[in-house]
Amino acid sequence: MIQRSRSISERLSLWLASVPAVSIFIVALTLAGCAGTTRAQPTPPSPSASADAAATVEPERFVDADEAEPDLPGMRAIVVTVHGNSSDNESTRRLNGRLVSDGYAHHYRAFFPPLRAMGFRRFAVWNPFGVNGGEEMDADQAVEMQQLLDDPDTHWRMRELLAPAAWTAAVTANVTGHGDELIAYNGALDQDPDFVNLRHDPDAWNQRAAASYQPFLDAHANIGVDAGSDIAEGSIEHAWLQHLRDQGVTVYVETYWPRHNTWVHDLPCIVRDDFYRNAIRDHPRGFTDAGWALRPDDVKAEVCRLVGFDANETLEQRRHRIRAIVADGHTPIISAQDAAWYAREVGW
Repeated sequence: MIQRSRSISERLSLWLASVPAVSIFIVALTLAGCAGTTRAQPTPPSPSASADAAATVEPERFVDADEAEPDLPGMRAIVVTVHGNSSDNESTRRLNGRLVSDGYAHHYRAFFPPLRAMGFRRFAVWNPFGVNGGEEMDADQAVEMQQLLDDPDTHWRMRELLAPAAWTAAVTANVTGHGDELIAYNGALDQDPDFVNLRHDPDAWNQRAAASYQPFLDAHANIGVDAGSDIAEGSIEHAWLQHLRDQGVTVYVETYWPRHNTWVHDLPCIVRDDFYRNAIRDHPRGFTDAGWALRPDDVKAEVCRLVGFDANETLEQRRHRIRAIVADGHTPIISAQDAAWYAREVGW
């Protein structure tokens, strides 16, 4: 289970306050690691991709159209943007302020096409429908967003611009309708209280899951599952993820695969780069018999490593890390801030 430390919103709001107002779009990369995932294994706990990203991601911007070089081949790298936990505004589910004012349709028209023109074909959106203040991530955020929009006190413009159906249409028009991949990174199914409280009623659990994931399915998006690598085989959560896979959805689990949970080894994983390097690869136990992580020789699926923002790291140091991920044969998950450089100098 994931143990949350200081909330994402608290850390992110402090960071945002330090960023000058320039013509960039704040992406806050809320992926990697909530202060820690408690495991039964003897190595250090794994941070969840859901939490630390907000504290470890730099400001992101919309890419200028004149930076794009059309007709480049598709690259393996994933460009990520974060919606939920991008502000402290509980009335808008902590969504980025610019997204709230623009709406999904306008926002995505400005964000995705220039990146595609650079050659990027894979994208990820963290917390597409925002989060509740009491939860780091919501597995049922689409349902909760619709409930907010159905409230008569919610402004009509927000109902129009931020409806899950508007998200589906915007993703289809700007990403998946072009044959590109969109990964919708969602909360932890086995930890969201709304799902946990329904475990005694499988029919109600599945109904809520269907309503929560329908916008993603309608958009032909793939799914990222927070703390998904810990989901137990044979559980109701496992059955739901298998149901998604049976429909042709690629399910990404976070974090790196535990050696003992064999059913997830066929699924691509998302792991924070610094956690992979420090707590797994370079750890004294690491991939040894005493470690918990799946050994490299046993890896069967894609490893996607999130490159977070470190205030103590230079731009060149971060980009060196991106190159190292590529050298390892793994997929880097980068912000739009690094997209033009990556397309020009790495292009993989």
